[in-house]
Parts: sequence; structure tokens; C-alpha cells
Amino acid sequence: RNSEAVFTSLPGPREVESTVLDPATGILAGLSAGGAFIDMTTNAPSVARRIAEACHARGVEMLDAPVSGRPPTMTVMVGGPAPAFAKFRPLLEAMAGNIFHVGEAGAGCTAKLVTQYLGYTNFVAALEGMLIGAKAGIDLGVLARIVPLSAGASRTFDNVPRSVLSGTFTAGGT
Repeated sequence: RNSEAVFTSLPGPREVESTVLDPATGILAGLSAGGAFIDMTTNAPSVARRIAEACHARGVEMLDAPVSGRPPTMTVMVGGPAPAFAKFRPLLEAMAGNIFHVGEAGAGCTAKLVTQYLGYTNFVAALEGMLIGAKAGIDLGVLARIVPLSAGASRTFDNVPRSVLSGTFTAGGT
């Protein structure tokens, strides 16, 4: 109850809603007017807007602030009122190297989903390109060394040899 701001980073929208909005035990029930709820979950924009409305009704600021990457260099895309963004930006700066205010409630979540869409479509294109090479009989290890030195170079492609070709399928997204 004495916290000025509470941060969450949860698995998804359902968990955020139940953690924040439960009338008896939710975060919002314990925040005082003038406080802030800052959600760093990759969340649905509609859920972020609904929570922002509930927060507003109680005099609590809400910022949807999903991340890409990891501290201390991660990127944070923030949706919410500009004055609240300005007030709580120093807290975000303590953990992130790149912070962008992208609009009102839900806009941070939308920006994050756009970046994920672009990343995943690039990854699928990289896999399809490698599949074309495999079907043509090209050694994928050799092709994986060529691509980073060509027009196909990208940070997304860099995950293909490490994760896919090695058979480990390690996750790299946030």
C-alpha cells in the first residue's frame, strides 16, 4: 500500500487481469490514488486499455510498457498519458537503455506486437530461404556462413544457425 509504483511482467493478458483487477487481492485494490501501475507484459492492447480505465477510475496512473531485449539495454515501448510517462520515466531508465512513449493506453502493447510480427515474419522468411537451399542440395552450414555476408544478413537470421541448425531451438524473444 505504500508503493508509489508497482511493476508487473507476467506470462500474458489473463494473468495480468487477475493479478491487477481482483477486487479483494488485486494490485489495483492496494494502490492509492496518485500511484501507478506499470505493466511490462506482452499484453493485448484491449486488456491494457481496460486496465487503464479501471486504474483511472481509482485515480491511479497506468502505463503499458512491454519490453524487447533484456536489461540494461532493453527497449521499452510505453503507452499511457504523457504526464505519467514523464513522471515515471526515471524508473524505466533504471532498467532500460531505450525508452519510447508511443501514445495512449494500449499503444505500447501495439508497438510490441508490431515488432514481434516483423521479427517472426523475418524468421519464417529465413527458414524458407534455408529450405530452398536444402532442397537444392546446398550444405546448410556453408549457406549459414554466406547469408550474414550478403543481402540476406539480419539479426533475425543470426538465430538460425545457433538455434535451428544446431537442433537446440533456443528461445530468444522477449
